[in-house]
Order: sequence, then structure tokens, then C-alpha cells
Amino acid sequence: MPMLRRSEYPPPLLPKYARVKSWSAFERGLMFWTIKEKNGVFQIAGQSKRADRAWRTDLDRTIDFPLNTTTDDVVDRMIAIVQEEVAKKSR
Repeated sequence: MPMLRRSEYPPPLLPKYARVKSWSAFERGLMFWTIKEKNGVFQIAGQSKRADRAWRTDLDRTIDFPLNTTTDDVVDRMIAIVQEEVAKKSR
């Protein structure tokens, strides 16, 4: 299948359903986290916006789990992080 040129991309749907005017407005309120697993070791890492608008791992918001931590424990911690972040924003 041929790749679309940037000018051929359809408009993004997410801003409409998030009730914001643009993608950049959506990104301003975004909390971006990653969950990675390598050789049985999980990591949750918060991401921060760089000056060039790309994302980078924020080492101050990175959690490394011990070997053999269960996926349930990682997901529970991620849920707690999201709840804490939402509580901070609503104050």
C-alpha cells in the first residue's frame, strides 16, 4: 500500500472527541507515560516534551520494578500514577 503524503492525511479525530480545537491544544493537556518490559523487568516512565516538540523520557518520573514483578502490580501502579496526576491537575 502506498504511503500517504502529509497533505493527504485526513484530519485527526481525537481532538473532536476530546472537545479541543486542535491537536496542539490536546497535547498541552496530555500526560504521556510508557510501560516497557525487557527480560522480565518492567519500567514505567513519564515523558516530557522537548523543545523540538518530540517526547523524551523524564528520568525523575521513571520507576524500575524488581525482576519478576507481575503485570498486575505494574498496572496497579500505573493506575495509581494516573489518579495522582489527575488529582494534582484538578486542585
